[in-house]
Amino acid sequence: MSDLRYLDVLLTAHTKATISLAEMAVRQLAALWITVDRMKPEGGAWYDGDLVRAAAAQAATIMQTAIHESRTEADAYIEEVLKDFDIEWPDVHEIDTWEYEREERSGTLLDEVAERPAEQRRYQTSIGKTDEEALAAAVDRASVIAQTDIADASRSRAQKIYRATPVVTGYRRVIRPELSKTGTCGLCAVASHQRYKLDELMPIHDRCKCQTMPITEDADPGGAINRADLNRLYEAAGSTLAQDLKRVRISTGEHGELGPVLTDAGLAIPAGSARPDRKKPPRKQASKTRREAPKSGGSAADKEKQIAKREAQAEALTDSLENLKIRQRKGKEDLAEAISWQTERIARLKQEITQMRYGK
Repeated sequence: MSDLRYLDVLLTAHTKATISLAEMAVRQLAALWITVDRMKPEGGAWYDGDLVRAAAAQAATIMQTAIHESRTEADAYIEEVLKDFDIEWPDVHEIDTWEYEREERSGTLLDEVAERPAEQRRYQTSIGKTDEEALAAAVDRASVIAQTDIADASRSRAQKIYRATPVVTGYRRVIRPELSKTGTCGLCAVASHQRYKLDELMPIHDRCKCQTMPITEDADPGGAINRADLNRLYEAAGSTLAQDLKRVRISTGEHGELGPVLTDAGLAIPAGSARPDRKKPPRKQASKTRREAPKSGGSAADKEKQIAKREAQAEALTDSLENLKIRQRKGKEDLAEAISWQTERIARLKQEITQMRYGK
């Protein structure tokens, strides 16, 4: 029998730790892009390809570190949850590999995603925004990307472990209204009633704070925790909140990079997304034997594609790095920081390539 009070405390601690990781990454990214903005007057740095590429390289390093820490935190949380369920940690090779430290958005390198705040800054300028407004929009874009990717890392790690764990039959979203500045959104509150199958990835949305809790044939503590939180919300807000939530109709869209995302059924799914075909698989009995985790890295051909992308990115950064060094030697610009960013990212990409190719 699970200890509901202990799991509630554990869930809150895990959510706070994940939020703290995201906030730290957001502060680092904000400081980075503000530094870039000051490198040239009147926003000139945002149109300097070598500087933007260097800053994006550093942003990718910041994000990758935070994503790895998020998954490490998820491991610690899930291990304690499984202990409370009296379930052993799954002894499956796929969930213990270095694979989860590498990050892609369905084939889109983190380096490409990390450059989007600069694209946002240039766009805002093109539509007549002031330099201050354009910079604020760029920093906000970086914040959304970081928080969303960290949430995605946590949910995908959880799903992989649950799927590899005997006895676990599914899982659910667990809300934390007291830890969200604006409270739990209506989408998450409604979605908290859903159960997710082990082959389903829980939909999220921008700045989502929700966590997960496993379900077995005998226990669904996440459902009880959600009911208690929702009852407190109803009591505090009066009956109008419950009535409002009954009118919320959620929809799951398929984001081209992030996978399933949570949206209002009356709103358009984000650009680049498509509604997935929903075919219900035949009902299966819960397995008592150990299952395999979702395979990491895909086929050998997929891995070669991933390696090729990293090699191309490392080559592009190396060319850009040489440009920065030439400019630095001319003595008209102080580019030491940008050079350091590029150098560190190139080394990290080369390390990934070696790991993927030789497993070292």
